[in-house]
Amino acid sequence: MKVFTVAMLASLGAVAPSSVCQAMYLPAVITTVPVERLVKNMQAKVEKQPKNPHLLFGLARIHSMAYAVKSNEIKVAQGEDGPWIGKHPLGIPYEVSQAEDEEALAAAKAHLQKALDLHKSVVELKPDHYLARLGLAWCTEQAGNKEEAIRLYRALIQDAVPIDRKIRDRYDGVPTISTEASTYLIQLLDPTTDAGEIATLKKQSEAIEQGIARWITPVAVALDRDLQPDDFVDHAAAVRFDLDGSGIRRRWQWINRDTAWLVYDHQGTGQITSALQMFGSVTFWLFWSNGYDAMSSLDDNSDGKLNGSELRDLALWHDRNQNGISEPGEVRSLADHGIVELDCTFTASKSGLYHNPHGVTFSDGHTRPSCDVILQQKR
Repeated sequence: MKVFTVAMLASLGAVAPSSVCQAMYLPAVITTVPVERLVKNMQAKVEKQPKNPHLLFGLARIHSMAYAVKSNEIKVAQGEDGPWIGKHPLGIPYEVSQAEDEEALAAAKAHLQKALDLHKSVVELKPDHYLARLGLAWCTEQAGNKEEAIRLYRALIQDAVPIDRKIRDRYDGVPTISTEASTYLIQLLDPTTDAGEIATLKKQSEAIEQGIARWITPVAVALDRDLQPDDFVDHAAAVRFDLDGSGIRRRWQWINRDTAWLVYDHQGTGQITSALQMFGSVTFWLFWSNGYDAMSSLDDNSDGKLNGSELRDLALWHDRNQNGISEPGEVRSLADHGIVELDCTFTASKSGLYHNPHGVTFSDGHTRPSCDVILQQKR
């Protein structure tokens, strides 16, 4: 059963506060995030629910990312320095991009200030929203207030460690809050004066991260009318693919041959190389409770459905031979499949899977299910 999805259920009040977090803006493949579109749609939702910490946090993350890359288009690149704030979970360092000119710098500073204000609002509404506290500390650091950032990181780590020690499973590639905050804090500490604290932080993080089971959840679509959500996954499969957006191809369970991945093929290349191009918790490297929430970020009119121009750049990847490689003919647009609408709403099956039995509507009016499948990493 799905216990949590990247800790965002905690911010919705669905479960007890969790302190799982995702590395901030990690580059793994070349893709473009529609920043202006995301800001517009999320801002519209915030205006309707100005006290909703989940929505405020989502908007804060978007502004933080826009600040980090200092561009109207967000691109993430595999294996190269790029728009990620902090450290890769595997220890590969990345830096915030430099502004190309004064105009870009001014825009970036405006995004940072908005991110700061929004993170503060979330923390005021929900003090135990550890992801927002992490974002607030990081934005404070970026704003040049080093001492306050150190104070915020230390306080967050102290509160998060007891919770992190209880975690037994998590989304793959996602460090705990205390581990992530420790990474950022160590970068601010003096290696000589603070050597003792640094050693303690590293030892503590290593102990917490060991032995946690890993899983991942992208949205898939049934190609067979009779296929049920619990039958989407081939549990015996061990397919190599970058399913956590880390840039590393690991072995995972995979969907069966009667199922296809919903993907974001912005350039129309048909090349799907990472979960960043799927619809799940790492779509665009923003935080989503599940793949349906990621889909709803493209819902321009907030009607809970994607249709018409909202379906642009969306496609299905039918990995017929289950080799984890998007080969010619496997990635086709939704129009090619006769799909005219996707439903962004979902319910939970008896086994805990988020799904929609009528999530996909075809031009002849018939529907098929979609599902936010749970895949486990194979050792």
